[in-house]
Amino acid sequence: KKWARHLGVDLAGNLREPVLAPAPGKVVFVGWKGRFGRTIVIDHGNGIRTRYGHLRRYHVKRGQQIGYRQKIGQLGNSGRSTGPHVHYEIQIDGKAVNPLKFLKAGKDVLKG
Repeated sequence: KKWARHLGVDLAGNLREPVLAPAPGKVVFVGWKGRFGRTIVIDHGNGIRTRYGHLRRYHVKRGQQIGYRQKIGQLGNSGRSTGPHVHYEIQIDGKAVNPLKFLKAGKDVLKG
């Protein structure tokens, strides 16, 4: 019953559905992150990081290199959550940006 700033998008689904990486990168955080619960952060290079919160289970480890559409975890309900979903957030140089633009761009977003 408290307001909270929300800088990403919540993608609802069924408990235990796979969560896939949108681009290759390196896992820089795997663990509990307060209201986000079980969280994974991936560094994709060029100052771009993605965060996945409210997970049920992890399928990657810190320091691991991951590929496009690799399974990184399972959709869950951990942390401050009202039901099964994944919190998806994109940061560029430490600032959150609208992830919907990236979702529309698809896998071509990192091409130079």
